[in-house]
Amino acid sequence: MPRKIPRIEDELEQFRTLLFTSEGEKEKRMVDNFRPLQPLMNRTVRSSFRHDYVLNIQAKPQPSTSQVIP
Repeated sequence: MPRKIPRIEDELEQFRTLLFTSEGEKEKRMVDNFRPLQPLMNRTVRSSFRHDYVLNIQAKPQPSTSQVIP
């Protein structure tokens, strides 16, 4: 019998309210804190997810490793 995943909505809400700032400073939420895209510089990029799900397209499954060529 599969185990159920516990409900974590409360935990997610706590993450959504995290701040970058200290007490006494104007509140700045910890959102959009991702790094900007960087040039590939001839590197191989690997992924472990199915690209057809991420891109929301109907396609046959691709191998889990792929190379992105600029």
